[in-house]
Amino acid sequence: TEPQSTPPEGRVLASLNGAWDFMPTTGAPTAPPATGTWDSIPVPAEWNMTAGNFTTSWNAYDLFETSSDWDSVDVAWYRRTVDIPAAQRGNRIVVQFGAVNFAATVFCNDTQVTTHQGGLLPFEADITDQVHWTGTNTIHVLVISGTQAVVQSDGWHYPNGSWWGQTCWGIWQDVWLVARPQTYISDSYVVTDVTNSKLTVATTLTNAAVPALVSVVATVSLLL
Repeated sequence: TEPQSTPPEGRVLASLNGAWDFMPTTGAPTAPPATGTWDSIPVPAEWNMTAGNFTTSWNAYDLFETSSDWDSVDVAWYRRTVDIPAAQRGNRIVVQFGAVNFAATVFCNDTQVTTHQGGLLPFEADITDQVHWTGTNTIHVLVISGTQAVVQSDGWHYPNGSWWGQTCWGIWQDVWLVARPQTYISDSYVVTDVTNSKLTVATTLTNAAVPALVSVVATVSLLL
């Protein structure tokens, strides 16, 4: 599946779009399954595009031809393998998710590395400490629907912008495998003050290695 986005920073090692293993489950698993029957699902995609508000007599929204048996699924596992080039040893290895609806837990080689809740914003999983440099690495993502994760008896308690965000579930945006240095810019926040003709930029540096002396140079261009 051709990516529709570009990672915000870092050297792209691979797009992880395409076919992932997929297995519906139930409850609240705490570790990847050791057994079970896996199907295949495209990423990015939603697993239930013929359910609820997406139901039409001609399957107008079924862009990915996912199984209608998945329409009632609220919890599911995704799985795929990746090889990390040995030349990247010493860098941070990160899996960047454009968005997963709704609650996601990411594992690398059976170790949990991060969780995220909310179906519209990007997040990432730093898998550096779990990487097998001389073998294949397995990424598992546990996805729980908003229906199970946050809907309460009196309704929906999380902003999603539309009925779409309250209906379809899965890894629905691009996934990237990225390498970055041990010291990197992890955030940059811009505040504009038109009244006082002022522009404030707050930059956050992250250092995952030994103490280092770095300098940050910012260039501001005005289009008049």
